[in-house]
Amino acid sequence: MGCENASADPANERRDFERASLNLARMQVSGGEALKAALAEITEMAAKTLQVERVGIWLYIHGRKAVRCFDVYQFSRREHSEGAILVADDFPEYFAALEVQRAIAAVEALTDPRTKRLKDAYLDPLAITSMLDAPIFRGGQVVGVVCHENVGAPRRWTREECDFAATVADSVALKFESAARQDAERSRQALEAHLAEHHKMDSIGRLAATAAHDFKNILTVVLAGVQLISKKPGATPDILKLTGQILEAVERGTMLTSELMTFGRHPQQKTCVLDAAAAIKSMLPMLQTTVGDKYPISIRREPGAGLVFMDRNQLERVILNLVLNARDAAPQGGPISISVGKASVAEETDEVGHFTVIEVADQGAGMNAEIRARIFEPFFTTKEKDKGTGLGMPIVQRIVERAGGFLHVASEVGKGTSVRIYLPRVSSTD
Repeated sequence: MGCENASADPANERRDFERASLNLARMQVSGGEALKAALAEITEMAAKTLQVERVGIWLYIHGRKAVRCFDVYQFSRREHSEGAILVADDFPEYFAALEVQRAIAAVEALTDPRTKRLKDAYLDPLAITSMLDAPIFRGGQVVGVVCHENVGAPRRWTREECDFAATVADSVALKFESAARQDAERSRQALEAHLAEHHKMDSIGRLAATAAHDFKNILTVVLAGVQLISKKPGATPDILKLTGQILEAVERGTMLTSELMTFGRHPQQKTCVLDAAAAIKSMLPMLQTTVGDKYPISIRREPGAGLVFMDRNQLERVILNLVLNARDAAPQGGPISISVGKASVAEETDEVGHFTVIEVADQGAGMNAEIRARIFEPFFTTKEKDKGTGLGMPIVQRIVERAGGFLHVASEVGKGTSVRIYLPRVSSTD
């Protein structure tokens, strides 16, 4: 397991752990904001007691296929964040160890068989060298994990430290149990509503992907036939004109099927700790070429934007979709601004936490309230015939939500549109 039996000063260490454990036991919580405050207090206490840079509480979601961070405390900055998501399929050895070990004490986390797959995506970008993680149990089942992450020289974990980590995990379980009893009915109703919407969107997605796959096969046959006709000797100008129109329609259909298939499936992702501002800045030449000179693009990075945890390709797709929407909203041209900053409270939703906020804004036609309320509906579009699939914004929303984030759209007729993306910030950078 990696826990050693001795420490430099075992008596003092034991007293510190006993004092911290007693404080954990005395902590009373109910639900809602009281639970959130309790989790923040637990991560702060654990970080201070163990003298580690980061302590996080992660719970299983999506039928145990992923864990979501409910609170992570960065000791050196005295700062809390939440919302990042780790998918089990990306780190199978780590998730398997959670099910069978009382504590994962990885002295050399970069090479430990249980944690080494986290190296490129998570450990290296955050300078984490050692980990002490304890599963959270409820009803005899692992429901999450408390992660203690050391930055600096690799650290050997003592038996007392491992026992304390397990105590912290048990305390978290008790706090959730207490909150669950008091919030049971409210939580049940909220969960049922969320699951109903999630299942509806998944059902639509699966239906769309299945139909798109079959339709794509039909289009392939049509395309091959039209190409043969267009190359036939003696084809008249009228025939060539008609085949050209058919080819254009087939290309349009192919684009639509690709969008449908993307909307309907859970894409393979390579999530990692990412500097969103740097990633977007590297896209600027491609974005500017795509929209043309009539739409000058500016990118601004605000202090403290921080790092996020998501797939870079998916982030780039989100930005490209939003920039193309901004272009289409202003046929006569106009500036498109992209900013990357931070927020501790999302005023539009009352969400509290530390977020990296990406805003894409234009000075185009804007939208009225009725249209704005429907932009995330699959297949709803305000674009001209044959110029929109109605899937761009739903795809953007699904990508952002899979990364643990959410969106807010502000728009007025004649005053342009601003789309703000809130992504969980896993670390500060400046």
